[in-house]
Amino acid sequence: MVSVSPSSALGPRFELLDYLRFLAAFAVLAYHWLYRGIETGMMSTVSYSPVAPVAAYGYLGVDLFFMISGFVIAISAHGRAASDFAVRRGVRLYPAFWVAMLLTAVVTAMWGAPEMRVTLVQVVANLTMAPSVFDQPLVDGVYWTLLNELIFYGMVFLFLFFRIGKWLDVFFPAWAIAMVGVLHLTPALATRPLLGGLFSFFAAGAIISAIHRRGWHWWQVAGLLGAFYVAIRYMVSDVDRLNEAGGPYEQSAIITCLIVAAFFVVMILQILPPVRDWRLPNSRLLGALTYPLYLLHAHLAFIFFDHFATESNKWLMYGLALVLVLALSYALHQLVEVRLKRFWLRVFNVVVGTPIRAVERLGQRASATLSAPRSIR
Repeated sequence: MVSVSPSSALGPRFELLDYLRFLAAFAVLAYHWLYRGIETGMMSTVSYSPVAPVAAYGYLGVDLFFMISGFVIAISAHGRAASDFAVRRGVRLYPAFWVAMLLTAVVTAMWGAPEMRVTLVQVVANLTMAPSVFDQPLVDGVYWTLLNELIFYGMVFLFLFFRIGKWLDVFFPAWAIAMVGVLHLTPALATRPLLGGLFSFFAAGAIISAIHRRGWHWWQVAGLLGAFYVAIRYMVSDVDRLNEAGGPYEQSAIITCLIVAAFFVVMILQILPPVRDWRLPNSRLLGALTYPLYLLHAHLAFIFFDHFATESNKWLMYGLALVLVLALSYALHQLVEVRLKRFWLRVFNVVVGTPIRAVERLGQRASATLSAPRSIR
């Protein structure tokens, strides 16, 4: 899960957003450690605890991540060139992911259970964040969200590349309303990328971002209601799917919808001036740890638990695992994202920015040629 807290000329830093990001990451972590890992047998040495029925809803943290990502990307794309957007998104996503994925692959190869083992081809394919394109599985199952992020980023990139980024604030509500149409006219397509499902959360976050920058308008309200409708319909069907698949605890559609509604409410509240101006302790640090924590918390922890946790010491191991994964997340952030940031910016400027800028210049020259007045002979 990826995003950065907006600040600078576009407004103050949204410190509550950093807290929400960390809360979402922690919810996903709790889901995997207290529920999903046990359900799938990845954590075979411990059993469910009394908090498992609550942790079972932690997967909804992903939906909050997507809302936050929509909000942040809509702000970061505002007034930015396509090449600059691509470089900065690449630097934000890939370096930390590469290191975390390679570390996970090495640890899995050395100590992971047979069903977790990875191949060299699989690791190389995962470097792209889209290993399914090469018919390869993910090194760590939690990486499935990253391709959805890339798809959303790619859509925004195209608007910037064709120099129509100023229409994004108009497009996002139209996108959400179109999802409503897809859901009712061609429901089989409603969970495809960009056509509905989880992408309604991206749209909702982006619309709330437009409301923050431009104020309330009926078009944004219509789009936000459309995104909310699609999100609720998707979550209800998702709960049905989970319950049909079986499991130790049945999911409640009502509780799920209330949690999703709370996401919409809190995302709107955090752009209101009294809340937006909150200064919260350690918000920047918590926000910075979110992405590394998400990348590192699953398979590495599963391996740790299977080697050291028992039913009698599991709470001690949960605490120790949390300390270890937070320490690893901090180290990943500091060593890869902070200290090497200039290096990664140079690399991505050359590898990504240079070819995009070259195409941008060609497009500008062609546009200037077509629009230049022609002499009459």
